[in-house]
Order: sequence, then structure tokens, then C-alpha cells
Amino acid sequence: MQLDLPPVRRRIVIAGALIALEFALILVGLSMRGAALDRITVRDSLHVVIALVAGFSVLELVTTQLVNVRAYLRSGWAADDTGAFWARYVPRRVVNRFRDRADYYYQLLTSYLPRIQYLRLEIPLQSAQIAIALVAFVGYAVYYRLFVVLLAVPVIFGTAHLSARFLADQYREATQQIANEKEAAATWLKDYFRGNKEIELNWRQRADFDRRAGLRRWIPVRLARALRFHQRVVVRREFLIGLFEDGPYVIGVGMAIIAGAVQGLTIGEIYVLSTMITNINNANSQLQRRKTLIIEERSYRELATARLLDAEGAGGPVVPSGEPAPDGPVEVTLFDGTTVVVGGDPGIYQIVGRNGSGKSTLVDACCGYADEYDDQAAIAGLRDDVLGRTMVLGEEPVIFGYMDGVEALISGDAEAPPSRDQLVARIAGTAGAVLSPSLVGFWIDAIGHVEDKWTSYRQLSRGEKVILSCLRLLYHWQPSVRLLVVDECESSLQPSWQGPFLDTLRELAADRAVFFISHHTELGASAAAPQELSA
Repeated sequence: MQLDLPPVRRRIVIAGALIALEFALILVGLSMRGAALDRITVRDSLHVVIALVAGFSVLELVTTQLVNVRAYLRSGWAADDTGAFWARYVPRRVVNRFRDRADYYYQLLTSYLPRIQYLRLEIPLQSAQIAIALVAFVGYAVYYRLFVVLLAVPVIFGTAHLSARFLADQYREATQQIANEKEAAATWLKDYFRGNKEIELNWRQRADFDRRAGLRRWIPVRLARALRFHQRVVVRREFLIGLFEDGPYVIGVGMAIIAGAVQGLTIGEIYVLSTMITNINNANSQLQRRKTLIIEERSYRELATARLLDAEGAGGPVVPSGEPAPDGPVEVTLFDGTTVVVGGDPGIYQIVGRNGSGKSTLVDACCGYADEYDDQAAIAGLRDDVLGRTMVLGEEPVIFGYMDGVEALISGDAEAPPSRDQLVARIAGTAGAVLSPSLVGFWIDAIGHVEDKWTSYRQLSRGEKVILSCLRLLYHWQPSVRLLVVDECESSLQPSWQGPFLDTLRELAADRAVFFISHHTELGASAAAPQELSA
């Protein structure tokens, strides 16, 4: 976040207007004395000094305050400034809940933000005023040989120097205070969320929750808007990037996210926001991981249905990092600079390797939320297209443990849970566009297998959770998906369900790439051939 200040051009215009107005004041002062411009006396020069000083004082007060007021009133300031965000969008009950900290941060922001903005505006404006004053005094003194006026130059210069030192000290003090309070706020947030048992989260349950794509596809739009109240607050896999990044007044932004989202949101949606913010606890360990992240002992298995281009060059050349191929490849730039590219050809790509070798981390990079790779993942040539062209299927798919089965399946797509007939019709329609009729029938029957336990997601077994995740995948299926990531799902399924599951992957891979992570190479190989359906 940066201070919402007028751009450089506007500052130049303001400085030019000040110069013009100050010269006008000089002319007004001279005309009031009835002095001719070609016969200026020492006494008239003193009136010039008085006019300049008066101009400085009046214009400095009026213009800087007007600029500050305008900055407050601008829509960008109201939307981006944390203090204004608290003032406009935080309900009273939330302020009461966080009474001490919330009120303290609000008072801090409302007192220090104007101070910092005033100083950042004041320094360039005062510099322009001092410069024109020096030029005016020197010009008058040299042209009219008024050495008395020339004596005022060192006085002005000395005053300007002291003023600049004062402003710099004030600015440094304010920014340091903000930095200190920012650190205190971060520590307090960590302690608060670490100690709150109601919002603890098993991180493995987020394996398939595509943090940014999910904002558009799996949770309500109003929750996504609450999360995106500033473009730098984006959700990554391990922690909230930008939560305490550059910018002197990002204090309490995590609390602002929660508080802003509380307005009109459900308890479940508040829970989602809270669990996202607990990622702060993993920030330090995540930064340490970045130093030693290069994937070791890579082993990519090439299947008959697809051509794999891996980091070692097996199966084809490695495409250099840079412009993507015109047909829209999936491109991942690793932390060490290596580029992995899967071409536009559809198919199943099985990724195998020992525990901790980086399989899921590579998938994270493909999905665009692995910070270890600096987010250099591209699908169809556009990094932002990762949001709409990637879907993830994980072993522990749902973080909404309090929901029943239908709520977990639709995940905010509808205002009210659909009836069973509506649910069947929706899945039949989306699945029918990409799957054979026999597979569509299998997944429709799967609804009946788990619906008797839909009173709570926690009552489902691991295999049933995978089935529910598959149903949700089909419920939310988008034809624009170019990459489907399947992260160790089949191990939880009973043998009679593994065949239809792998057949589903095979048919989905007819028009897109499927990343299949598994320790069982025989299952990955079997995905290349049709399987016999069994209920």
C-alpha cells in the first residue's frame, strides 16, 4: 500500500499555481504602494518581502489544507486507507469485540496518517516556495542593486534548512511510530489467532482450495469482494501476502479484513476469513523454505497419453522462461530459475517422487499461489488466467467442516441449498458435457451413497470426502479449465471406486492437461486405459 497522494504532475501544477499567486501578491503589494516597476526603492523592497512572507503563510496554510481535504474526500483514499475503512465499514459490534485494540489502532491511524500525508505534501510544496523566493530575492537584488534585500537570502536559506530538518525529523518520527505499531499489531494478531481454538485449521485440509481461483468459484462474491478491498491483499497458500508489506500504515489490516467481512456475512464466511489470516503464523517458516526449495530427486513419469517436458529435459526440450507458446502452454518457473513447461497437448501427467521431494509444491506453482516460485506460473500465456483455468482436486478438499454435505458441495454458489433434483440436474449437465453417460450415471449414484451422511461433513470417511470433492468439481466445472490438478486422491478410495475415478480423469484429459500426483505408479499407468465401471 502506498499513500494516496496526488501524482507528480499535479504537484507540479500546484507548485506552479503557488508561484503565480505569489508573484501576483508581489504585484498587488507594489501597486498598493503606487510604486512604478522601474523605480523601486528600499522601502518598496521591504513591501516585497512582506508580500512574499504573507504569501508563504497564507498559501501554505490554505493550499496544503485544501489538498489534504481533497485527498480525504477522494474515493481512492476512502477505499484504500485503513483508517477510513474502519470508519466507514466496521460495525459497532465488531469494534466492541476488539474494543481496546480496535479503538487504539483507529486513533493511531487517524492521528498519524494525516500527519504523514501532510509532511509528504509539505516537503515538495515548501521546496518550490523556497526556491522561487530565493530566485525572486536574488533577482531583485542583482537587477536593482538592492543589497539590503540581498541580506535576506541567507536568512531565507537558513530558515529553509531548519524547516527541512524539522520536517524530516517529524516524518521519520511518524513513520517509525507507525512501523513499531505495525510490528506490535502483527504480533498481537498472531497471538490472538494462535490462541483462538475456534478458528484452528488443519493446513492439509486446504490442499485443493485454490486460494485465488476459489474467490471467484467456490465462495460468495461478497466474501471475495471483502477480501479484495485492496489489490495488494491477495491470498496465497501459506500466508496472506501483503498483510504486513511495504507501507507505513498497514496496521490492523487483518482485523480490517475480518471486520469488513462481518458486515452482512454469515458465521461460516467469517470462519473462512479467520482461517486465512492464521497463515501469518507460517510466514517465518515459509521464508526459510524459500532458501532451500529447489526440488530434489525429481522423477516424472511419462504416460502413453501425453508428452512430458520436465525440468531435466526428459521427453523433450525445456522451453526457456519468457514468451509462452502461442497455443497456450502451462509454464512454471521454479525458484532456481528452471522452467517446466507442459505443452498444449492434452493428457495425464503423473508426478511421482519421495515424500518431501516437492510434488505438491510444483503443483502449487502451477496453480499460481506458491510464493516460493515468485508466482511465475502461466496458463494460456497470461499469469492471471491461472485464476480461471485451473481446478484442484485434493485428498482433503473442504475447509468448511461445520457445513453439511450440500453446503460443502456448492460452497456458496447458491443463496439457498438446491433440492436433490436440482443438484442432480446441475451435475448431470456439467458432467454430461465432458464425460460419457456411464460415468455421469456413476457420479449421480454417488450422490445417493453419501447423502445420508450429509448432516455434517465431519461424519464422512476420507474416501467419501474424495467422492464429495469430485462431485463438487463437477458441480463447479468450467469449460475454460486448461489444467486439472489431482493431488493424491485415489489412495483413499476403495478399489471399486478407483476405476471410475481414473476413467473420469482420463476423459477429462481429452481436452486439457491433468497433473496426477500419486505414489502408486500402477494407478497412474492405468489412467491411460479405460477402466471397467463398478458401483
